[in-house]
Order: sequence, then structure tokens, then C-alpha cells
Amino acid sequence: MAWPFSSVGPPNLDTGPGVAVPLVATAITVNQAWLTGAHFTNEGVGQITVTVTDSAGNTVNKFKVSPGGELPYEWAFRPTAGLKWVASGAGLKGHIWGYE
Repeated sequence: MAWPFSSVGPPNLDTGPGVAVPLVATAITVNQAWLTGAHFTNEGVGQITVTVTDSAGNTVNKFKVSPGGELPYEWAFRPTAGLKWVASGAGLKGHIWGYE
């Protein structure tokens, strides 16, 4: 299916779906970005927290995902200078997208 918005291109910042969120803070991008969405799925046995921060270490969002649960999230072009993510436990899959 083609991108439905004729004057705006598709998101060019995309981690890809179903990526294991790392257990140590890992950069998604070091560039300025505008976030539009995220989706997390917890395949672990306990609640897992995912923390999304900018390059300066400021928290963009912190999400808690129940075991066996999923969490979709939308940002309205949330600006950020760089982007990192980290999970509090193993088993969290994530997907973040937006524009760089």
C-alpha cells in the first residue's frame, strides 16, 4: 500500500517492528527527530518498563508493559535531540518510528 499522504513522505526513522529492546541504553538515532509512534510487546514473565530518553538523558517517555501485554503509543510529532531506549528486563519487543 502506498503512503496515503501526498505532500509528506513516509517516516524515515524506523527501528523496524519486533526489535528486542536492549537492556542497556542504546541509541536509535543521534540526530534531531520528530516521533510519531511506538508499539511495545512484552513476551517476558513480569512487568517490564521501557525508558525512552534523548541524547542528554532527559526522559521522553517511560512505559510499563504487563506480561503478555502490548502497548501502542502515538506522539504528535514529538521533537527530540537524539533518541535512546532501554528495557528493565528481557522479553520486550519494540518499534519506534518518526522523522529525522
